[in-house]
Amino acid sequence: MRDNQLIKHEFERMKQTWEQFDNHPSAKFSDTGSAWSSLKERMDREGLLEENETVRVRSLHSNRRYALRLAATIALILAVGIPSLIIGIRQSGEDNRLFSYTAETGVRSIDMPDGSRVFLNEGASLSYDNRYTNRRNVTLRGEGYFEVMSDPARPFRVHAGPVKVIVMGTSFNVKTLPGNRKAEVMVESGEVEVEMVESKEKLTLHRGDFARADGSLQRKAQQNANYLSWKTKDFKFVDESVAEILETLESAYHVKVETGGLEMEQLRLTTTYQEQSFDAILQTICTAFGITYEKEGRTYTLHDQ
Repeated sequence: MRDNQLIKHEFERMKQTWEQFDNHPSAKFSDTGSAWSSLKERMDREGLLEENETVRVRSLHSNRRYALRLAATIALILAVGIPSLIIGIRQSGEDNRLFSYTAETGVRSIDMPDGSRVFLNEGASLSYDNRYTNRRNVTLRGEGYFEVMSDPARPFRVHAGPVKVIVMGTSFNVKTLPGNRKAEVMVESGEVEVEMVESKEKLTLHRGDFARADGSLQRKAQQNANYLSWKTKDFKFVDESVAEILETLESAYHVKVETGGLEMEQLRLTTTYQEQSFDAILQTICTAFGITYEKEGRTYTLHDQ
């Protein structure tokens, strides 16, 4: 019964729509009267039209021009409506479609649909669904650097472990720590809001600000000049021990350095490096202190000469 009512409703809607069309149909529809008759007879035979509606249809059909126009309307609805219905079904079925990216080796850059760009540190992953263009929500595991296009109507949100980072347009770094229960946020430009997911505690961070989420939000001073070196590959060391320098380089290049018992803490160095490979940097350090090294895969072993 419900289906019959819906069909009759669509039937009436088609007639009303056609009455708004031009009074002179194209000649290409001049042979579609039989199609309309066939459709009407089938609806009548299957009891989809009540008696008074059947009489009205027959009366309308006697007017050839009206019949041709109505047939053209049906053809138009079928041509436009069915593809739209199919597209609608496909879109509905893709509501949960997930896009996921992982930096398997090294740093991976991702261009987002809105023009924003994300840099993933090795081992990190980023995901978002196909509704991103309407609400810019992403989920991060690991470390990522974000360059967000400004769009006040659609804030950009990063869900990262215990925190949610909300921005309009800025550049910042987010890092979730092992266990996904702790996180760090550093702002390089603009302004971001960091919110604890559970407690709803919030902090607003500006350029140069750094915050750590570990049960609560804490604003801290970030004095590590090489905090973003994993992305930039630019390093600055001022009177630092070689042991600390190697630790920073290991983290940035995802390599392992075995010192072989050498006392690297006693060796100190002031230097800068810009976009050089790890091998080139290690070679300069070894040359400066008379050290050699062997390489196997991503593991480097140091030896005293």
